[in-house]
Amino acid sequence: MNKFNIVVAIILLFSAKTFAVDMDFDQGMDINTIITKVNSNSEKAISPIQEQLNESINELNSYNENHYSYQNNHSGHNNNHSSWYNDNHNNYPDDGHHYYESYTDMDCVTWEFTSQTPNTRTETLYGETRVCPISNGLQQYCRDTGDIYSREVTVNIGQRKLEAWETESLKVCLESQDSAKVDIEKMSYEYTVTSKNRDSFWGKHSTEFTLTPGKKKLTKPSFEDLELGSIKTMSNGSVVIILKDMRAEYFKGEKIDISLSGMHIVEFDDDKTSESNSDQSLIFINASKTFDVSPYYEMKILDKDVKGKYMVIVKFSRKGPLSSDEEETKVIPFELK
Repeated sequence: MNKFNIVVAIILLFSAKTFAVDMDFDQGMDINTIITKVNSNSEKAISPIQEQLNESINELNSYNENHYSYQNNHSGHNNNHSSWYNDNHNNYPDDGHHYYESYTDMDCVTWEFTSQTPNTRTETLYGETRVCPISNGLQQYCRDTGDIYSREVTVNIGQRKLEAWETESLKVCLESQDSAKVDIEKMSYEYTVTSKNRDSFWGKHSTEFTLTPGKKKLTKPSFEDLELGSIKTMSNGSVVIILKDMRAEYFKGEKIDISLSGMHIVEFDDDKTSESNSDQSLIFINASKTFDVSPYYEMKILDKDVKGKYMVIVKFSRKGPLSSDEEETKVIPFELK
């Protein structure tokens, strides 16, 4: 039974009992008939209940309209997708091969570099020639040919400084047997990339990339930047949260904006009344403040210490010459005992 039916049922039972309306529920009766009988008994007294019933009926009708509209639209979407797939599946060559969706990075690997890893890395990458007779816009449907090729790829990165917590991610891809490419989007520096191909008559194929670092990119915040230091109850009974900045030394001199939103996690107890259970959900946390970057940030989150489990969403962004001004989010659970 959905929530609207429950609301209507409670109101109707209350109405029948209060105004002694003679109703035979065993015979079945629609809502409008019940309203008519109740109104005929005490039109003036039932007016507030009539308004609640009308509001519930309108809300229920609106829900049904939106629900069935979504179902119809979603069904149409599936039908269109199935129609396209079936039409093109019937057009596949009858050659006994399996066809699948092909993606641009199927022959790619990601190499990670830190302050502790070597600046040069060499690996042999493998790819396979594909035949793609079917396409749907940008998406291709292909089959493997069994023609495997390989290419040795070397990446040389020039000297640059990475913090102990920084990781650069380089995507290395085979375009074909004759070429490879790199994607530097997730690297920490702006790099100038040059490449040199070597192809031997005896079958050895290789590409060497040289990445020369330029200006360092603005640093995006990471959820690892902030950690829960502690939760303290002050002498006046209020509760504060202390967040620890793991990157405070690097971002020293900048500002950090921190906002908190959260609530008490309701744990329903069958032994308690519904009023006692519902009261627990009325404890919310909302706080925001701008700090100078430092090792710790203290923020008041509750006026009084209420025991239980809590969940806080921490949103923060840094402002300064090293930071990208982007926002990061971290969820921190804690318990007041």
